[in-house]
Amino acid sequence: MKFEDLKPQNEIAIKAAGPRYTPGIDPAAPNIEIDYLVDAVNALSIADGYRSKVSDLIAELDEALRTTHGTVDSVFKRRRITPAVIRYDLDQLLSIKKPDLIRKQVLMLRRRSKLVLGALTRESERFLSERLQLDDDKVHQGRSQFDSRQEYVRRLQSAISSADR
Repeated sequence: MKFEDLKPQNEIAIKAAGPRYTPGIDPAAPNIEIDYLVDAVNALSIADGYRSKVSDLIAELDEALRTTHGTVDSVFKRRRITPAVIRYDLDQLLSIKKPDLIRKQVLMLRRRSKLVLGALTRESERFLSERLQLDDDKVHQGRSQFDSRQEYVRRLQSAISSADR
């Protein structure tokens, strides 16, 4: 089902509501677009915009995984839920057609994203702790190394946070 399929029903409801309840009908009027509601409606209607957004999330996560490859591998060495699993879940989301299955996949993706984000947050805190323990002589030399590792983790956190929304 697409938005276009609902247009006739919407027009009937708008006419029945009258001008008092439909100030947004005026194209020149300021309208507020609430992103999370638009995303929810797109997901429920399995609209092209939703699939496009998931594709964008996959591209963002792929880029983050490509640039952080060696930095966070040790964090997920013995874990079942990894950034690669999040990537797989997003890919699966693109192929699912039924709304109830999409909902289940999204809920699983959110649970898994929280686990991965928790592990990345702990790693980020570990990097910061190590950086703070450096001697003054080693601070300058080690700072750039820690900063780059921290940036890799932040980049991956950002991509996974986007997938969690």
